[in-house]
Amino acid sequence: MAIEEVKKVAIAMGQDKVVGEVSSSVDNLLYGESAAFNGTFKLADGRPVSGVPVYMDIKRSSGTTRRAIGSTATDGTFQTRVLLGETTDISFSTDETWDRTLGQTPSKSIGVSRVISWKIPASMKHGVTYKVTGQVQPRIAGVNVVLDDGAKVGSGTTLADGTFEIVFTPSKIGAKQFRIVTDGEINFSSSKSAFVSVLVR
Repeated sequence: MAIEEVKKVAIAMGQDKVVGEVSSSVDNLLYGESAAFNGTFKLADGRPVSGVPVYMDIKRSSGTTRRAIGSTATDGTFQTRVLLGETTDISFSTDETWDRTLGQTPSKSIGVSRVISWKIPASMKHGVTYKVTGQVQPRIAGVNVVLDDGAKVGSGTTLADGTFEIVFTPSKIGAKQFRIVTDGEINFSSSKSAFVSVLVR
């Protein structure tokens, strides 16, 4: 008999359905930051599923893993905090038993952005060429980096140590706001630094 048919028979014989819910503290964060998860497992009639092992199912571009994080409390709740190094889809589950179905929460997608450190002169002369330098983390070569003032005014690519250099010649006089933006990648969301004020004379 097929596995799905066995499950149908078990449910017909009284296997209780487990319903999982989960919330996360953030939907987007910076590389190296953590996300907190709080969830519950209950039976369809609202009774808590207490004292059962909870597993975290982690799906990344590099593959999928499953690991135990503890057990549900008497009220069916669970909580955990996870340090993330790349964009990740996370869900939580409990094992199926003879009297209880597999419990599964909806998946939460947590976007992770690279950390950008950079510097630009506080004052510039229009028509003069400057070098804007910085670094992204995690360090890797080939990340496209853009100097942005509301429009793309310069760009560069990171080296193996994550450093970058952008050559830029301001053409307009006045107070300007600049920031660094990186392209989105398979395992990282697009990153944006805070704006920095520059006086162009």
